[in-house]
Amino acid sequence: MRVPPGYFFKGQFLQLIGFATLVWICFILMFQIETQQGSWLGLSSKQWFYISMATAVIHQFFVWLIWRLELCFGTITKVFKGAGFRLYTTIFSIFILSRPFTLIVLGMTDYGSLKISTGFQVTLLMLMIPPWVYAMYSIVRYFTFDRAYGIDHWHPEKYKDAGMIKKGIYKFTNHGMYFYAILILWIIAIGFKSQWALLGAFFHHVAVWIHYHATERPDIKIIYG
Repeated sequence: MRVPPGYFFKGQFLQLIGFATLVWICFILMFQIETQQGSWLGLSSKQWFYISMATAVIHQFFVWLIWRLELCFGTITKVFKGAGFRLYTTIFSIFILSRPFTLIVLGMTDYGSLKISTGFQVTLLMLMIPPWVYAMYSIVRYFTFDRAYGIDHWHPEKYKDAGMIKKGIYKFTNHGMYFYAILILWIIAIGFKSQWALLGAFFHHVAVWIHYHATERPDIKIIYG
């Protein structure tokens, strides 16, 4: 597959500006909320929030770097041969799991600071959990984790011929992961009734949309035409 010259950095200025704006907004919100601060492993809620933000930033720039190295130059395959994709997915998995993990920590250290009634909490959870479950089922059953990891960057010609998935939740949206699978972050925040976790869910959810517009959407146009 032919990739236009200079494509490697396409969208990354948008990602930088997007993250800078998002961090600035979160800092404003962080100092506006009045909430208790607990600690875990000697780190306060605020410090865990910084760690949570860092996981998103590092994760998304890692994905951009690996995807573009492989798509533009085939670097990962040349260096690691057949093990390249699995090595990448291992590191990706650590990053992706660290994101809800840090929200769980935020929720534990800040439990109950979000002043909502139990009835409203349960209602929100009942609205969010079913679409999240259906999205995860659709990813496992139809989309597959390999595609979620970005295997189409390793085999663009094969996946261009296969086309986009239109089954399960993908019958209704092209963004099953970004609209619905990511609801797990909001579920965690509401489940703990935590302001810090809620702010973390907001940060991560906006961050993945920045990733989509800065990195994934341009790559989709290259791979799928």
